[in-house]
Amino acid sequence: MVPRVIPGVHHFVLFPNWKRICLYNFVATTEAANEVIQKQDKKQRSEWWDKDCHLASKSKNDARRKWLQHKTRASSKWYHKKRNEANRICALKKTEWIIETIRQIEENHKKNKSKKFFSEIKKLKQQNTRPPFMCKDKNNTVITQTIQILDRWKDYFRAILNLDTDNPFSNHRVQPITSDNQTKLEIQPPSYNEVCSITNKLKSNKAGGTYNIIPELV
Repeated sequence: MVPRVIPGVHHFVLFPNWKRICLYNFVATTEAANEVIQKQDKKQRSEWWDKDCHLASKSKNDARRKWLQHKTRASSKWYHKKRNEANRICALKKTEWIIETIRQIEENHKKNKSKKFFSEIKKLKQQNTRPPFMCKDKNNTVITQTIQILDRWKDYFRAILNLDTDNPFSNHRVQPITSDNQTKLEIQPPSYNEVCSITNKLKSNKAGGTYNIIPELV
Protein backbone atom coordinates (compact mmCIF):
# COMPACT_ATOMS: atom_id res chain seq x y z
CA MET A 1 0.00 0.00 0.00
CA VAL A 2 1.38 3.42 -0.96
CA PRO A 3 1.67 5.62 2.15
CA ARG A 4 -0.32 8.83 2.23
CA VAL A 5 1.79 12.01 2.21
CA ILE A 6 1.12 14.20 5.25
CA PRO A 7 1.60 17.95 4.61
CA GLY A 8 4.52 19.43 6.51
CA VAL A 9 6.03 16.05 7.43
CA HIS A 10 8.45 14.12 5.24
CA HIS A 11 6.98 10.70 4.54
CA PHE A 12 10.43 9.09 4.71
CA VAL A 13 10.46 9.90 8.46
CA LEU A 14 7.09 8.24 9.11
CA PHE A 15 7.74 5.28 6.80
CA PRO A 16 11.47 4.34 6.88
CA ASN A 17 10.82 1.19 4.81
CA TRP A 18 9.33 3.32 2.01
CA LYS A 19 12.73 4.93 1.37
CA ARG A 20 14.30 1.50 1.03
CA ILE A 21 11.58 0.42 -1.42
CA CYS A 22 12.03 3.56 -3.56
CA LEU A 23 15.81 3.08 -3.62
CA TYR A 24 15.44 -0.59 -4.59
CA ASN A 25 13.02 0.28 -7.42
CA PHE A 26 15.37 2.97 -8.71
CA VAL A 27 18.37 0.63 -8.76
CA ALA A 28 16.38 -2.19 -10.38
CA THR A 29 14.95 0.11 -13.05
CA THR A 30 18.38 1.58 -13.82
CA GLU A 31 20.00 -1.85 -14.13
CA ALA A 32 17.22 -3.14 -16.37
CA ALA A 33 17.48 -0.07 -18.59
CA ASN A 34 21.25 -0.49 -18.89
CA GLU A 35 20.81 -4.12 -19.90
CA VAL A 36 18.06 -3.53 -22.45
CA ILE A 37 18.66 -0.02 -23.80
CA GLN A 38 22.31 0.37 -22.76
CA LYS A 39 23.88 3.65 -21.84
CA GLN A 40 24.30 6.04 -24.73
CA ASP A 41 27.76 7.52 -24.98
CA LYS A 42 28.13 11.25 -25.41
CA LYS A 43 28.38 12.25 -29.03
CA GLN A 44 31.92 13.15 -29.92
CA ARG A 45 32.84 16.40 -31.56
CA SER A 46 34.00 16.58 -35.13
CA GLU A 47 37.58 15.86 -36.01
CA TRP A 48 38.39 19.53 -36.44
CA TRP A 49 37.41 20.26 -32.83
CA ASP A 50 40.66 20.58 -30.84
CA LYS A 51 41.99 22.21 -27.68
CA ASP A 52 41.93 25.73 -29.15
CA CYS A 53 38.23 25.40 -30.03
CA HIS A 54 37.48 24.05 -26.57
CA LEU A 55 39.25 26.92 -24.81
CA ALA A 56 37.60 29.52 -27.06
CA SER A 57 34.17 28.01 -26.45
CA LYS A 58 34.75 27.88 -22.70
CA SER A 59 35.88 31.51 -22.65
CA LYS A 60 32.80 32.50 -24.62
CA ASN A 61 30.50 30.64 -22.22
CA ASP A 62 32.13 32.27 -19.19
CA ALA A 63 31.71 35.70 -20.76
CA ARG A 64 28.07 34.97 -21.53
CA ARG A 65 27.43 33.81 -17.97
CA LYS A 66 28.91 37.05 -16.57
CA TRP A 67 26.88 39.10 -19.04
CA LEU A 68 23.64 37.40 -17.93
CA GLN A 69 24.45 38.04 -14.28
CA HIS A 70 25.46 41.70 -14.77
CA LYS A 71 23.97 43.14 -17.95
CA THR A 72 26.23 46.11 -18.44
CA ARG A 73 27.64 47.65 -21.58
CA ALA A 74 31.16 46.43 -20.77
CA SER A 75 30.05 42.84 -20.13
CA SER A 76 27.99 42.83 -23.33
CA LYS A 77 30.93 44.12 -25.35
CA TRP A 78 33.25 41.54 -23.80
CA TYR A 79 30.83 38.70 -24.51
CA HIS A 80 30.37 39.68 -28.17
CA LYS A 81 34.14 39.91 -28.54
CA LYS A 82 34.65 36.41 -27.13
CA ARG A 83 31.83 35.03 -29.26
CA ASN A 84 33.34 36.45 -32.45
CA GLU A 85 36.74 35.03 -31.52
CA ALA A 86 35.27 31.58 -30.86
CA ASN A 87 33.37 31.61 -34.15
CA ARG A 88 36.47 32.71 -36.04
CA ILE A 89 38.66 30.01 -34.48
CA CYS A 90 36.10 27.25 -35.09
CA ALA A 91 35.51 28.34 -38.69
CA LEU A 92 39.26 28.42 -39.34
CA LYS A 93 39.79 24.96 -37.85
CA LYS A 94 36.92 23.51 -39.85
CA THR A 95 38.16 25.07 -43.09
CA GLU A 96 41.65 23.68 -42.52
CA TRP A 97 40.21 20.23 -41.83
CA ILE A 98 38.09 20.30 -45.01
CA ILE A 99 41.08 21.36 -47.12
CA GLU A 100 43.23 18.59 -45.64
CA THR A 101 40.47 16.02 -46.18
CA ILE A 102 40.07 17.04 -49.84
CA ARG A 103 43.82 16.80 -50.34
CA GLN A 104 43.79 13.32 -48.82
CA ILE A 105 40.91 12.29 -51.07
CA GLU A 106 42.78 13.46 -54.18
CA GLU A 107 45.92 11.64 -53.06
CA ASN A 108 43.99 8.39 -52.49
CA HIS A 109 42.44 8.74 -55.93
CA LYS A 110 45.84 9.18 -57.57
CA LYS A 111 47.24 6.14 -55.73
CA ASN A 112 44.14 4.09 -56.69
CA LYS A 113 43.18 3.46 -53.06
CA SER A 114 39.49 3.08 -53.66
CA LYS A 115 38.56 1.96 -50.15
CA LYS A 116 40.17 4.95 -48.44
CA PHE A 117 38.90 7.20 -51.23
CA PHE A 118 35.24 6.39 -50.63
CA SER A 119 35.72 6.28 -46.87
CA GLU A 120 37.03 9.87 -46.83
CA ILE A 121 34.21 11.02 -49.10
CA LYS A 122 31.63 9.45 -46.79
CA LYS A 123 33.24 11.12 -43.79
CA LEU A 124 33.19 14.48 -45.53
CA LYS A 125 29.54 14.11 -46.57
CA GLN A 126 28.49 13.49 -42.96
CA GLN A 127 29.43 17.04 -42.04
CA ASN A 128 26.55 19.49 -41.76
CA THR A 129 27.37 21.46 -44.85
CA ARG A 130 24.85 23.69 -46.56
CA PRO A 131 23.84 22.38 -49.99
CA PRO A 132 24.55 24.70 -52.92
CA PHE A 133 21.67 26.83 -54.17
CA MET A 134 21.56 26.12 -57.89
CA CYS A 135 19.42 24.57 -60.62
CA LYS A 136 19.42 23.95 -64.38
CA ASP A 137 17.81 26.07 -67.06
CA LYS A 138 15.96 24.85 -70.16
CA ASN A 139 19.28 24.06 -71.87
CA ASN A 140 20.51 21.93 -68.91
CA THR A 141 23.03 24.60 -67.98
CA VAL A 142 23.71 25.02 -64.27
CA ILE A 143 22.83 28.51 -62.97
CA THR A 144 23.85 29.83 -59.56
CA GLN A 145 22.61 33.41 -59.55
CA THR A 146 19.67 33.94 -57.20
CA ILE A 147 17.68 36.08 -59.65
CA GLN A 148 18.17 33.61 -62.49
CA ILE A 149 17.12 30.70 -60.27
CA LEU A 150 13.94 32.47 -59.19
CA ASP A 151 13.12 33.34 -62.80
CA ARG A 152 13.67 29.71 -63.81
CA TRP A 153 11.30 28.44 -61.13
CA LYS A 154 8.74 31.06 -62.13
CA ASP A 155 8.86 29.93 -65.76
CA TYR A 156 8.69 26.29 -64.70
CA PHE A 157 5.55 26.66 -62.60
CA ARG A 158 3.97 28.97 -65.17
CA ALA A 159 4.39 26.26 -67.80
CA ILE A 160 3.00 23.59 -65.45
CA LEU A 161 0.00 25.47 -64.09
CA ASN A 162 -1.03 27.40 -67.19
CA LEU A 163 -2.10 24.47 -69.36
CA ASP A 164 -2.23 24.96 -73.08
CA THR A 165 -5.61 23.67 -74.28
CA ASP A 166 -4.65 24.10 -77.95
CA ASN A 167 -1.52 21.97 -77.72
CA PRO A 168 -2.37 18.44 -78.94
CA PHE A 169 0.79 17.04 -77.31
CA SER A 170 -0.01 18.33 -73.83
CA ASN A 171 -0.19 15.60 -71.19
CA HIS A 172 -2.95 17.42 -69.33
CA ARG A 173 -4.93 18.66 -72.26
CA VAL A 174 -8.33 20.01 -71.34
CA GLN A 175 -10.86 19.34 -74.06
CA PRO A 176 -13.89 21.60 -73.99
CA ILE A 177 -17.22 19.81 -74.03
CA THR A 178 -19.20 20.87 -77.07
CA SER A 179 -22.06 19.35 -78.96
CA ASP A 180 -19.93 19.10 -82.12
CA ASN A 181 -17.06 16.85 -81.08
CA GLN A 182 -18.29 15.21 -77.90
CA THR A 183 -21.66 14.38 -76.44
CA LYS A 184 -22.49 15.89 -73.07
CA LEU A 185 -22.44 13.57 -70.12
CA GLU A 186 -25.94 13.58 -68.66
CA ILE A 187 -26.28 12.95 -64.95
CA GLN A 188 -29.64 11.66 -63.84
CA PRO A 189 -31.18 13.39 -60.80
CA PRO A 190 -31.43 11.26 -57.64
CA SER A 191 -34.61 9.36 -57.06
CA TYR A 192 -36.92 9.79 -54.10
CA ASN A 193 -35.78 6.54 -52.49
CA GLU A 194 -32.10 7.54 -52.76
CA VAL A 195 -32.79 10.89 -51.09
CA CYS A 196 -34.70 9.20 -48.28
CA SER A 197 -31.96 6.61 -47.77
CA ILE A 198 -29.23 9.26 -47.54
CA THR A 199 -31.33 11.43 -45.23
CA ASN A 200 -31.94 8.54 -42.83
CA LYS A 201 -28.20 7.90 -42.60
CA LEU A 202 -27.46 11.42 -41.35
CA LYS A 203 -26.30 11.60 -37.74
CA SER A 204 -27.91 14.01 -35.31
CA ASN A 205 -26.17 16.52 -33.05
CA LYS A 206 -23.62 17.34 -35.73
CA ALA A 207 -22.40 20.73 -36.89
CA GLY A 208 -23.82 22.18 -40.05
CA GLY A 209 -21.83 22.28 -43.24
CA THR A 210 -21.09 25.19 -45.54
CA TYR A 211 -24.72 26.33 -45.60
CA ASN A 212 -25.21 25.81 -41.81
CA ILE A 213 -27.99 23.26 -42.33
CA ILE A 214 -28.05 20.84 -39.41
CA PRO A 215 -29.33 17.25 -39.92
CA GLU A 216 -32.34 17.84 -37.64
CA LEU A 217 -33.78 20.35 -40.13
CA VAL A 218 -33.49 17.88 -43.00
